[in-house]
Order: sequence, then C-alpha cells, then structure tokens
Amino acid sequence: MKLPSLNAVLVSAKNTFLRFPIALIFAITATFLMIFMLENQGNNEEKIVKFVFTTVLGISSFISITFLCEKYKFDDTKIIFANIGGLLLLVLYHFTISEKFQIVDGYRFAMLLLGLHLLISFALFVGDANYLGFWQFNKILFIRLVLSGLYSVVIYGGISLAIVAINVLFDAKINGEIFAEIWFVIVGIFNTWFFLAGMPKNLETEAIVYPTPLKIFTQFVLLPLVTLYLLILYAYIIKISINQELPDGIISWLVLCFSVSGIFSLLLIYPLQDKEDHAWIRIFSRVFYWALFPLIVLLFVAIFQRLDAYGITENRYYVLILTVWLLAITIFMIINKMKNIKIIPISLFFLAILSVYGPWSAFSVSLKSQISRFEKLLVENKILINGKVVKVKENLDIIKTNEISSIVNYINENHGMENFQIFFDIQLDTAKIKDKHRSTTEHNERVMNLMGLKYNSNNNGQDSLLSFSFSTEQKNNIPMIVHGYDYLFEEYVYTYDTVPHRDSLRFYPDSLQSFFSYSEMKYKLVSSTDTLILDFAPICNKVLSINNDYYQYSCPDSLMVHSLSSRNLNIKIILTNINGTFHYKTLKYVNSFTAKILLFSKKSI
Repeated sequence: MKLPSLNAVLVSAKNTFLRFPIALIFAITATFLMIFMLENQGNNEEKIVKFVFTTVLGISSFISITFLCEKYKFDDTKIIFANIGGLLLLVLYHFTISEKFQIVDGYRFAMLLLGLHLLISFALFVGDANYLGFWQFNKILFIRLVLSGLYSVVIYGGISLAIVAINVLFDAKINGEIFAEIWFVIVGIFNTWFFLAGMPKNLETEAIVYPTPLKIFTQFVLLPLVTLYLLILYAYIIKISINQELPDGIISWLVLCFSVSGIFSLLLIYPLQDKEDHAWIRIFSRVFYWALFPLIVLLFVAIFQRLDAYGITENRYYVLILTVWLLAITIFMIINKMKNIKIIPISLFFLAILSVYGPWSAFSVSLKSQISRFEKLLVENKILINGKVVKVKENLDIIKTNEISSIVNYINENHGMENFQIFFDIQLDTAKIKDKHRSTTEHNERVMNLMGLKYNSNNNGQDSLLSFSFSTEQKNNIPMIVHGYDYLFEEYVYTYDTVPHRDSLRFYPDSLQSFFSYSEMKYKLVSSTDTLILDFAPICNKVLSINNDYYQYSCPDSLMVHSLSSRNLNIKIILTNINGTFHYKTLKYVNSFTAKILLFSKKSI
C-alpha cells in the first residue's frame, strides 16, 4: 500500500474545504468557542453555549445542504440562496434557546443534532429508489466514522503522552487544560475534516462492495448477541407472566436498545439477503420482525403503566413515540419484505424534528401533563381553591408532599418557575441566581412554602421510590456493657446486585455464620444447632411511623436494639444504621446496615 505524499494530503484537504466550506468554518468556530469557554470559566458561559450549540448544528446542516445542492446540480445562485436559507434557520434556532439555559434546551439540541445526522444519511437519495446505492453510501459513512474516530483517539493519545513526557522530563508545568483543548481541536477540526475528505461525489460509479470484516463482525458477533438478548427478554416475559407481575420501568429502554441494535444489524447485512448462499438472512430478518411483536406489547404495558402513575416527562414521551415508531416500522418491514430501508432514517428524522417544536413537542406535552398532575394533587388536598393556592391547614401525608415536591422540582428545573404563576396571586420571584443548583432549590422551597409545605429534596424522581436512612444517636465513646455475653463483634452488610457483601473478614465463634437475604430483608445467624432471624420490615415500618420522616438520626433504642434467643444462644443486636428504599410506605429494599452484636453461647457452638 502506497502512502499518500504530503502534497496529496494538502490537495485533498483543500478540495474538501472547497466542497464543504461553511460546514468546516462552523467546525473551526465551535472548536475555538469551546476552548474560549474552557479558559474563561464562569464568564458568560450560557451565551457561549448558545453559540456552541448553533455552530455544532451548523456543521451537520451544511453537510446536508451541500449534498442536496450536488444532487440537484444547483447553479451558483441557487447554492447561495440555499446557504442563506440554512444560515437563517440557524439564527432562528439560536434565538429559541432560553436566556436562562434549561434542560429542555439540551433535549432540543440533542434531537436536532440527531435529526440532522439522519438527514445526511438520506439527503442524496430523496425520491430515489436505489436502495443498494443508499446502503453503499451509508456503509461509506459508517466506515469513515469509525476510521476518523480511531485516528482521532490515536493522535490524541500520542500527543497527550508527549506532553506528559515533557512535563515529567523537563518539569515544564504545562497547564492541564491543554489536554481538553487538544481534544477539542482533534475532534472538532481534524475529525470533521478527515471524515468529510472521504465523502464520495458520484455513487453511481461506485461498485457495491461488502467488506469481509464487516460481514464477519455482523454475522458472528452482532447477530448472535441479538439472538441471545432476544431469548433473555422472552424469558423475562415468561417470568412476569407466571408471577403475574407488571414489567419494571427499565424494561422499556432495554427493549428499545435491543430492537434498535437488531435493526441496525440487519441493515449492515442488507445487501446479502438476496444472495442465494445467504438465504438464512432473509429468514432471520422475517423471524426477527415477527419476534418483536410480543416485546412491543411489553413496551406498551410498561410505558402506559408509568404514564398512568406519574404522567408524561420528556423521557417517557420519547419512549412512547419510539414504541409507536417501532410498531409501525415492524409492520412496514414485514409488508415491504425489508426492501425500503430508507424509511428507517427518514421516519426517525421527522420524529426527531417534530418532537422539539409545537404543541405536540416533548416539552409542551410533558409540561401540560405535569401541570395537570400538580393541579389535581392540589385540588385533592384542598390546597387549590377556585384556581388559586391557599396554605394547607393540616399536615399533609409525607407521600403526597414528596409527590408535589417532585413535580415542583421537575417543572422548575426543566421549564422554569414562571409556569406556577397562574396558581398564585402573589408575584413569584423568578430571578436567576448565579448558582443554578441553588437557584432551583430555592425556587422549589419558595413554591412549596407558599403552599404551607416543606420541600423534600430527598424524593427519588417521580416514581415514589423514597430512600431512607435510620440511625441511632452517636454513642461510640460511651462504654458498652457486655456483662453476660461471651463475644462482641461488629457487622456491616451492604447489597450490590442482590448479593450481600461485607467490608472485611470478621471473627465468628466456631461454626457460627451470618446471612442476609436481600429479597426477604432478613438477617440470619446460624450455628450447627440454632438459627436466629432478625426481620427488618417491622423495624423499618415502626421507625417510619414515628414522624413520617425518611431520614431519622436519633432512633430510640427500643426500635434499634433487639434480643434474640434460642436453646443454645442468646444474642443482642444493636443496629446503628439502616439504609434502603420505600415504595410509598411499603419497604422495598434494605441496601445496607451496621450493627454491634453481643453473643452468649449456653454451650460450645
């Protein structure tokens, strides 16, 4: 293989710039904006981020515009007007970003970036039935993306090691920020330039070549993994059917990730399905899409369960529309016999774009849903009368308080405090505080206080899974009476992936062993002749009932000290800390506990 000369590399770089001038100018601008923001932290960061978002979107936008101009053979005048139109759309987007940067701006940027990348994948093939040409182009994009990423990582690693060597050998004391700045330059400028340099102009002259490494990777790595994942998900369906359980919330993302991975795998081997020696691919494709239907049903059950309990948020909105999209694509691909693969990026492009603006957008629908939940809760608890908030007269149930706190936090953090103004006669102070985290917390407390409620920042999202921590008063310096017992030892157990762990090896007399059952939430001390059990459920429920507080650090000894006895053993368990999770007021998990244990053996254990 002959390496290109320096002159050839420079000529290629020049030609690439002449073909994609505006896209590369945006890439260079975004890079230097990131470096400037890094070197001037705390100074106008939100304004700089707005420009970074705009310029990054400009890269993808003008790559697509270039492709469209080439496809329709625009003359210079039309190219100028197309570029002006693209610039105007970017300016319009720039002014839609909130002055007080919010999470919805991040969602909108991510969806627009995804949509514009999808546009690049099919811009050259709008109205074209050349499916193999479409596949060939995207194969080139994929390989170019992998190569540019690999080159970028290697170059960055080499330069970084060189800087470290200079620092160590010559005590140069080069600022650590240089590593981030080099990364910005490599990813923003080199990676983009190198990627675009490999974009073909005329695919009609390109022969359809299927790379052997890609074939091996897809057939012997991706497809077996997809099959394994499918079997696991089907086993889960059987499990919850037998146990008559509702699916866990995380199953939605698992099924979506599996489905997307499976579809991506089938797209990679698309040209092979019509070859006689690869008939199994056609069979696998049809079986795969038919096999998706039970998983799609599971998806709908899982997402509607969450929507009914907690309303719509941006995450649930996207899970719902992706589930509907997956059902539509599955039906289409079965009917179409997997021929028109362009429908996948085109449909995702329109979903991404439509989901960020308008009354049907993720943000409008989510805000409306959570405001409706907020209003319903206030009416039910007599806090909202004639459309206006009045201070609660009685102590509200801790679960309701946490649920209201969760909604208040969500709306303040994602959409802004001004959305509560309609419920109050008093003018809310929505001024931005310098510390954004402090601003959100203070706004949450302000809204809750006006309702006569205390804001609880410890609630776990909007799913009513509430973490707790119960402890005794700190008495470590007070001597412990051990009279009447043979042994004193400490126990610390924490659970991870349902497996109990201890912080270190401990001394246990003779054959005495301890066990903690994650599912039963019971601690067991077992000898050759006796078994003693401490059940955490009644303990935690009694502690919670004292004052409905999930964080109690002075629990009474009557609830934290427990004596157990059997024919041969007397044991006192002094619990010093218990941590876990309640679902509403039902104990869900005990994640960890610490205890001092006194043991008396009536005979040798």
